[in-house]
Amino acid sequence: MLISHRKKFIYTKTYKTAGTSVEAYFEPYCMPKGEWQEMHLRDEYESEAGVIGYRGSPRDTKDLKWWNHMPADLIKERLEDDKKWNGYFKFCVVRNPVDKVISAFHFQNKALPNQSRWYYYRRRLMKRYNNAIHDGIPPSMKQDFKDWLRAGKMYIDRDKYFINDDLCVDFFIQYEDLEGGIKE
Repeated sequence: MLISHRKKFIYTKTYKTAGTSVEAYFEPYCMPKGEWQEMHLRDEYESEAGVIGYRGSPRDTKDLKWWNHMPADLIKERLEDDKKWNGYFKFCVVRNPVDKVISAFHFQNKALPNQSRWYYYRRRLMKRYNNAIHDGIPPSMKQDFKDWLRAGKMYIDRDKYFINDDLCVDFFIQYEDLEGGIKE
């Protein structure tokens, strides 16, 4: 998650949507000019210019004020300024749900066999929404995928762009047109 006081925006980071790349692109606006350095992992950062949420290995967030996948309501609460929340441009990235589920499954199950062929099947699956689970998953991975879905391990992002069932962002960048959305 990012907050830029200089450019007056808030970015809420969703899962499996090129979020770290988007953060890296917008981070310079959240720090004083000349201070930013590109980093994949980052400690939480807060200054008069803005906020960058912790981005690192998974950990308990109870000792952090800001972290990468924070829910929007918590960002709003910790911002402690309704004028900023209401006045800043808020955005996030969303992704085709079928592609997102497959990407999340692959990410969470990197040790599964046949992972080198996974991207071929993901592409095939994207073309076949209606029978995605039954026809697009390689036979050797079907049961793993079904078990994963039943276990409810899919990332849920609703809390990144809704607060109390009310939409709280001004703009959605579509992952499928990431460059165009960022430019817009």
